[in-house]
Amino acid sequence: MHIIIKDNTGNVIISGDYVNLCDAVENHKDKLCNANLERADLQRANLRGANLSDANIVGANLDGADLSNTNLCGVDLRFVDLNNANLHAANLHGAILTHIEIKGVNGQIIIKGDYINIKAAVETHKNNLVGANLENSNLSYARLNGANLAQSNLKNSDLTGANLENSNLSYARLDSANLVQSYLKNSDLSYANLRNSNLTVADLENSNLSSAKLENSNLSSAKLENSNLSGSNLENSNLIHARLDGADLVQSNLKNSDLSYANLRNSNLTGANLENSNLTGANLGNSNLTGANLENSNLSYAKLRGLNVQSANMKGVNFSWADLDGTKLSRANTKGSHDDQIYHKIFSGIGGIVALALFAIGTVVFVAGLITIFTVSILWGIVLCIIGVTVFNWGTSLWS
Repeated sequence: MHIIIKDNTGNVIISGDYVNLCDAVENHKDKLCNANLERADLQRANLRGANLSDANIVGANLDGADLSNTNLCGVDLRFVDLNNANLHAANLHGAILTHIEIKGVNGQIIIKGDYINIKAAVETHKNNLVGANLENSNLSYARLNGANLAQSNLKNSDLTGANLENSNLSYARLDSANLVQSYLKNSDLSYANLRNSNLTVADLENSNLSSAKLENSNLSSAKLENSNLSGSNLENSNLIHARLDGADLVQSNLKNSDLSYANLRNSNLTGANLENSNLTGANLGNSNLTGANLENSNLSYAKLRGLNVQSANMKGVNFSWADLDGTKLSRANTKGSHDDQIYHKIFSGIGGIVALALFAIGTVVFVAGLITIFTVSILWGIVLCIIGVTVFNWGTSLWS
């Protein structure tokens, strides 16, 4: 592809055959002073150390570009897409930046100044964002570790891949926020509103989510080891393959949630509501479900070794093929539960043996009666055969 790049006065500064525009620019980093790159597509371009002073990049797409140590003196950056760009040690002297004002939830201005974008402003003032209104903001991959975002409004914001380790998000609004692959280890999210949020593969290890609102949230494959979810509301949430080993879920609401194949080893679910939840294949080994409500939940194929379900409501629970070795069921209400499937297999096996024995005896008595022309023997043979067939059918029904 033949590429021609001119400066702002129309003079040709780069001309030649290149794979694309990025290739041309990357090969002439030192010749881009005063270059006209208006609306240029330079996504993920390597411009480390380039000289872009006084260049026209209005409307350019530099998403993910490496602009570290780049000279951006006098450049208008107000309408440039610099999302996820690396601007470490870039020279911004005289650059025209976006004027950003961040207000608190009550309308008061808490941050005011010129920045590359909203993310840069937030990262700069991450320790002073209490009550900040950041609704609908793009903060993907933002470096906000240790940030104070208590009571802030991040509704519908994009925090994909953001680093929020050790941050304070207590009482924050994060409803419908995108937190996919975000890093929230050791963070405080107590009383936060996370309804309808997407936390797929997020790292929430050792975080505090006590009394958090997580209804309809997506926490599939999330890391929640040793986290505090006591009193949290997780109704209708997706926790498929989530890692909750050692988590505190005391008095939490998990009604209608999908916890299939989740790891809940050594977790505390005392008094938790798991009504109608799906725990297929989940690992609940050595967990505490004392006083929990598991009515009509599905625990088929679950690993329940050493589980404590004393005084729990297990009415209508499906225990099909679950591993119940060492499980404490004392005082638990198991009325209508399908743990009977285990016993069904036993009884159906016994029923099969009895059926075959009765059928064999009946056949022998029937044949003997025919030989001796003894009517009573014939009748008894028929009766025993019928009983044998009936027992066999009963055993078959239990097995199924």
